[in-house]
Amino acid sequence: MHVQQWQMGQLKAAMDANRCNATDILPRLQALRVTANDLDAAFPDLRDDQRFTTASSAMRAAMDKAIANPPLTCEGLGAAMKDIGQTCKGCHQDFRG
Repeated sequence: MHVQQWQMGQLKAAMDANRCNATDILPRLQALRVTANDLDAAFPDLRDDQRFTTASSAMRAAMDKAIANPPLTCEGLGAAMKDIGQTCKGCHQDFRG
């Protein structure tokens, strides 16, 4: 989770610096997607909880969408980050405590 939060912070910094072209943001989105692959394995106690598996699947879907159609503007990056953040928020509300 720390790595994902750091990557999101780097995307926000890129947006704040108006560096939102694909070469700046796509590697960060890809890193987020790779770490999303490990969500279920990282929390084995939650693997049977439908809320968790739904949330982790939603995270991967949001990442797939952002990578398939990478945002090319800071406005687009902001929208993609909002979508990704919503998936994080949904899981955190249920499990972070």
